[in-house]
Amino acid sequence: MQRFRKKPVVITALQWSGAIEGLPALAEWAAQADLEARKRIGHMPSARDVVLPIDFVAPDKLEIRTMEGVMVASPHDWIICGVQGEFYPCKPHVFEATYEEVIG
Repeated sequence: MQRFRKKPVVITALQWSGAIEGLPALAEWAAQADLEARKRIGHMPSARDVVLPIDFVAPDKLEIRTMEGVMVASPHDWIICGVQGEFYPCKPHVFEATYEEVIG
């Protein structure tokens, strides 16, 4: 049996408090993360090209459109922007087991 290790990658993430007051900060972070990811992969968007895949649908629910379909984020989930600019939610216990903060 072959074994594999995940390559180290650096992602950006923001933990969603679940509060509606935090949505403007989430939207601002997502737009900046999307722009940085597009620069990294060499795809500079036009103003009309930036459509964030995150929708607030209830006080305790975000829907995030991913390549695998729509995923739901609950309060305290982490919202991750991956290396290709993709967004997806991650439960806190999975995030803590998988990621560590990069200082500097």
